[in-house]
Amino acid sequence: MDVREAVEALDAFERRRYALASAQAVLEFSELTDPPAAQIGRGVAMAELEAADHDLLCGDEAQALLAALESHAAELDEDQAARFRVLSRDRADRLRIPATLEARRVELVNRSSALWKEAREADDWGVFAPVMEELVALYREIAEASAPEARPYDFWLDQFEPGSSEASFDALFGEVTPRVQEIAARVRTAISSGRWTPPRTLSGPFDPAAQYALFRDTAAFEGIDLDRLELGETIHPFTSSVDSHHVMIANHADPEDLLSGLLAAIHEGGHALYESSVEGRYDYTCLAHGTSTGIHEASSRFFENYVARNAAFAPALRELIASRFPESVREVSAHDLWRLVNEVHFSTSRMEADELTYPLHIVIRYEVERALMAGELGVGEVPARWAELYERLLGVRPTGDLEGALQDVHWSMGLIGYFPSYALGGVIGAQFIHAMREAGVPFEETLAAGDLAPVRRWMVEHVWHFGRAKDTKDILLDATGEALNPAYYVAYLEDKFNPSSALFEM
Repeated sequence: MDVREAVEALDAFERRRYALASAQAVLEFSELTDPPAAQIGRGVAMAELEAADHDLLCGDEAQALLAALESHAAELDEDQAARFRVLSRDRADRLRIPATLEARRVELVNRSSALWKEAREADDWGVFAPVMEELVALYREIAEASAPEARPYDFWLDQFEPGSSEASFDALFGEVTPRVQEIAARVRTAISSGRWTPPRTLSGPFDPAAQYALFRDTAAFEGIDLDRLELGETIHPFTSSVDSHHVMIANHADPEDLLSGLLAAIHEGGHALYESSVEGRYDYTCLAHGTSTGIHEASSRFFENYVARNAAFAPALRELIASRFPESVREVSAHDLWRLVNEVHFSTSRMEADELTYPLHIVIRYEVERALMAGELGVGEVPARWAELYERLLGVRPTGDLEGALQDVHWSMGLIGYFPSYALGGVIGAQFIHAMREAGVPFEETLAAGDLAPVRRWMVEHVWHFGRAKDTKDILLDATGEALNPAYYVAYLEDKFNPSSALFEM
């Protein structure tokens, strides 16, 4: 076939994969929001969809199509060449995983979600442990079959952040963890010595229906097109998407804690902004969606921390809350609110963690996952190891499994290797802010004006619109002029959580 026929065949091929992926995205979004009995049929459907996509991507048709495109490589335009490159890589990655193991993985992940919910209700790791045993064994089997030359955990880390490994994250955490511990120790001393005045709190209760209305307001304020947004309810917030025209956010509403859901909404809004800002011409192709979990978390944590927890943004945040809960902020100034959303508390909860101690929560999960995948830790030993690490790094111990190893949904969703991306995203976000300022974006002035458009424009131009056409390292280098540099992140935390700063006013 000539180049025109090859590109037309590519378009048709990718639309079929898009249809399968769309069905999977909708089923995944309903996974944590539908009734438990629905898990059975959904598991069958998702396994069949996964098998169909595997057969399509790994079959003879795809091989012939890629061969035809390669023969016309010099005639492909930039987008077509990127599609060829990414599709070829995706196919190679999928061919590494035996189809039978992938089908088992999909079925097992679907079953584990229901058991995770049951375990949480019972506050009993033992309810979830048997399926977690299966997950760890299967993930080791997949890794060993797919990349026998690599350590099993390296294989899964690379699935979420291409090019990453235990060595790369050891280097990152080796630089960040001790510095965060030093800052946290100074803050703990300031708190214990009475140099920290507790901030004013928001008065509740907070009607859940009004909270969901606020979440939609917040999405619109961040710049999400509400005609593209589907908002749902779940235990653990998450974002999914079909294409740039359809993003899905599931969130929670705590009647006693407005900020928990609000900050989660802002975080998930960053994910949604990324997905909906990918070039529209990439829809229905392998270039749609974010390029990696590191860039995704850089986007979401950027809005949660560098925007929502910035002092300059506090007046706008207060106005958002006041629009739905005026009484809750009547006695709370913008300055009070800024101190409240930045309050440091050494807790057992990652989801409710403050910005400073958050990376320590991630290090704990990284260490547990690494030990599980290396066979150095048994699944039954996880709660004890979890508690030991929390006591060592944060000085607290969970009172039960619900506060401990059952608090996160990730393992039940099969996302072994995802957690380190949260810490990586925080580091990348600080580097983005530095680059924005260097480019002349008046960051604090923009936030103070309650206008996020200049920030969004920079992110669209330098990060989001590329979709998967650019890898993380290339985005980072082109956007900031250098490779990953944790110095900006550490300096940001050093400055913000200095006990002599306004956060620690008497």
